[in-house]
Amino acid sequence: MLKIGLTVAVLVGLVIAAMKYLQGEAILAALRSFQWRYLPLMLLSAAGALLLKAWRFQLLLQPICRVPWKLPWKVFFAGQPAAMLPGGVAAQAGMMKEAGMDLGRSSAPVLLASLEDQLLLIGGSLLAALWFEPARMPVAIILGVLVVVTLLFWWQRSRRWINGWALRIAGRFNLAHSLRNFQGALPALRSPSLLALTFGITAVSFAMKFAVLVLAVWGMGLNLAYWSMFLAFIVPSLLGRVVPVPAGVGVVDASMVGFLAAAALLDANTAAAVVALFRVVMIFLPVVVGAVVYFLVWRGAREATVQSQPVASLDAQ
Repeated sequence: MLKIGLTVAVLVGLVIAAMKYLQGEAILAALRSFQWRYLPLMLLSAAGALLLKAWRFQLLLQPICRVPWKLPWKVFFAGQPAAMLPGGVAAQAGMMKEAGMDLGRSSAPVLLASLEDQLLLIGGSLLAALWFEPARMPVAIILGVLVVVTLLFWWQRSRRWINGWALRIAGRFNLAHSLRNFQGALPALRSPSLLALTFGITAVSFAMKFAVLVLAVWGMGLNLAYWSMFLAFIVPSLLGRVVPVPAGVGVVDASMVGFLAAAALLDANTAAAVVALFRVVMIFLPVVVGAVVYFLVWRGAREATVQSQPVASLDAQ
């Protein structure tokens, strides 16, 4: 309840601040100046980022379980609307279970994909902090937390304690078997070539997302430094993964406007128009594509009629 209350309080505060400092007419005037020939390019770039992440999901699933090549793509796209919610990526593992896969094994590629996203956002935020001093404190805090977590998993005694605690919690919900299967699936994903390829795909997909923001800026007839746009993209994207708000709505938008205003010396109303265009494309496209795939292509439990088997069991035959 406290977490929900704090989230609501933050959103209410952002709404009040927006009403006080932003002018609706000025934002609409800025939007009317947008050159709409840039919109197809923005949509293509966003679609390219989405396709790359779907390919990454297929690559990460292959060492875990041999399934028809279409299944990972359908799961990824159909799970996009749920992915906008905090912890919504777990829906992909749930859909794989619906298709006949073990929940624990199918969770491994979902977790690794999310981890690659987080590592790239953290690395990018650290890079951005080199240019912009106000970003150094929050980035330093995030880095400190990451170091502590890394040390906890590196130290054998704490790692053993965390594993035992996780097994006890999972046992209360009859998920201990799934957790053990999850742990057993992780070694199959440690291939350096696989990790290098999927992390490279992750980097390119984020570059294409950044291109959507750049195109939105160009469409407004603005000429901003790339480093200022990168700062306004990477740090708020990391914040969006931390705050328990669907798609980071409000928090991400406000921080993007703030960074554009501070780093690029952009008028707050113009910055709000740029962010609105960027966010609509980046949220609208995955949700629409996901809804179409889920309602028209995804067959639910009938997907299980196509048998999927763990790679290990097939190799043993």
